[in-house]
Amino acid sequence: MINTDKYEGHTPAPWMMSEFKGRPSIHAGDETFVRSIARGLNPSQTADHALLLDAPLLLAEVKRLREGIEDLLRWKTLLNELTVTKLTELIE
Repeated sequence: MINTDKYEGHTPAPWMMSEFKGRPSIHAGDETFVRSIARGLNPSQTADHALLLDAPLLLAEVKRLREGIEDLLRWKTLLNELTVTKLTELIE
């Protein structure tokens, strides 16, 4: 599990790719500058930087959680089928 405390205070979505002085950059919907890919990191935006740097980890966590949800749904379906089968046997 990922500790998400370091993301507290990050710039709210949506974030968009654009250009800043001819270079690729990421900015928020209200035009707040988040980070220029070609410039140094802004120390006042550490939560944004942590979020950007951890994007691959966060994606992996989303995938892991989705797999867990799918497993739970499969178990739920199986248990429902077994319950119906057992109840049918008891009734007959």
